[in-house]
Amino acid sequence: MASLLRCSFGSLRRIQRCSLPLLRLSAWLSGVIQPATLAVITQAEALSGRRLQPLHWASFSGGSLFGLLIGLVSQALNLPPVFVFGGLFVLTIFAGLYIFMRPFGTVTFSPIASPGFRIPSQTVLFLGALAAASMATISIILDWSALWLTRDLGLTIALGGTGIMAFNIAEIGARIYGERLINRFGEGLVAGWGMVIGCLIFLAATLSGNPYLIVAGFGSLGFFTANFIPILFGIAAREETDNPIAAVNDVNLLAFVGFLFGPPADWLYRQVRLHHGLYADLGHNVGVGRGCAAGLAQADATDPGGFSLIVVQGQG
Repeated sequence: MASLLRCSFGSLRRIQRCSLPLLRLSAWLSGVIQPATLAVITQAEALSGRRLQPLHWASFSGGSLFGLLIGLVSQALNLPPVFVFGGLFVLTIFAGLYIFMRPFGTVTFSPIASPGFRIPSQTVLFLGALAAASMATISIILDWSALWLTRDLGLTIALGGTGIMAFNIAEIGARIYGERLINRFGEGLVAGWGMVIGCLIFLAATLSGNPYLIVAGFGSLGFFTANFIPILFGIAAREETDNPIAAVNDVNLLAFVGFLFGPPADWLYRQVRLHHGLYADLGHNVGVGRGCAAGLAQADATDPGGFSLIVVQGQG
């Protein structure tokens, strides 16, 4: 469901015009469905002993990629935006009804108790800040990469979306095999050092000035940083044993605050730099954001209740 809604958003962002009431309704539904989905996944992980967050976020990336493709096709065929978005909206409703009546009809989950209003713990706030920084860079990529590749680097409009496409495809691949990667290499290597490596490769690609290397850099960034958010969510559930579902949704809320304010913050940063006669580019902004987000809260394997922090900062 979350991936279908993101598909709807993806097509809207690229069509650039649509009915505002429909957009508001879709935004409201996305805000309702994502926390409920995370609650079910958190319970399923506890029951099965598996890591299921990477698969959920793979569908999230798949929805973004599908939305991009639908946006490109609808623009090429000059389809009415309301028709495209309306069709996706109806598809989402039918998919939700099917999921509710079939898969959920055979699985029973414990009732979710609302924790009420409270201030999240320092651990949750820290994880949420890391997730917000990471999601902010994703939203910057979605909003600015096509403009950067076409206006500043000279790619044709038809190739402007290749950066987003490469990023999403790499994310999907890394997240589908996310559980295997995390179990084999560990959270610290996959999330912490993976984030650093992805940022360094992307920084090198942007410094080259070659648009095709930069598109490849988007792909490497997507691959190496794909499982950062799923790991943060898993740590939140593991550390906050009293109410893991509330902890995961608190981190999710802060993550999407970053997702919302990423593009305006990038625009403001560009305006300040241009005002001072300096050149601001997407590669620098994404590198800084991802580098600062490369902090990993890693549970001590010898002490399930232990909690250690490894913070890696940099502008790569």
